[in-house]
Amino acid sequence: MDKPALKFVEESHWYSLEYADGTTTSLPSVSEIIAPIVDYSMVNKAMMIRAQEFGTNVHKAIELWLKDSLDIDKLDDGLRKPLEGFRKWLFNTYPGAKCKSEVRSHHELLGYAGTIDLIINDYMIVDIKTRKYNRVVDPVRLAAYSMLVHERITQTNLYVLEIDVDGNCKLIKAYDKYAMSVFRKLLDRYKREKEFEDFVRKWKGR
Repeated sequence: MDKPALKFVEESHWYSLEYADGTTTSLPSVSEIIAPIVDYSMVNKAMMIRAQEFGTNVHKAIELWLKDSLDIDKLDDGLRKPLEGFRKWLFNTYPGAKCKSEVRSHHELLGYAGTIDLIINDYMIVDIKTRKYNRVVDPVRLAAYSMLVHERITQTNLYVLEIDVDGNCKLIKAYDKYAMSVFRKLLDRYKREKEFEDFVRKWKGR
């Protein structure tokens, strides 16, 4: 039996599995599952939107550059320093590295999906951030990512790369021995809530 294909809709950040017979099954993303531990309540909404847009654009510039699809001459001035900082960091720290960018995958047994920013030399996951490292959220996110890919990537090879507007880069080890158990609890909670929502919807639709 053919394995289902993983589909992703970027606008809605929606993952699904598409089967040979045309049927689909939706999958929660890592971001959805860990949402309860993410708190932006103290951040100005307008500032948060600008920061998210900047982060998205930096990610895209790095992805295109890694895939040799970026026209640097057309790059926005605000993205030149972060991209150049990343290029220098990569060349100086991991010269000749084999890089995979925007790696999408899903876990067949646990039923979730995610997109990994960067995998270096098939053993190291790097989550690229244009904000400071978050010790509550980042280790849990990366622990979830580690289960989506090659078995050589253990929880001790998980990192966050901070990149600021001036292109300064700082690599931070994002390992926490409790992170995986926290993610599993959050996943269990997510599934219980979805089951309850489905129950209520079916009851109302009798």
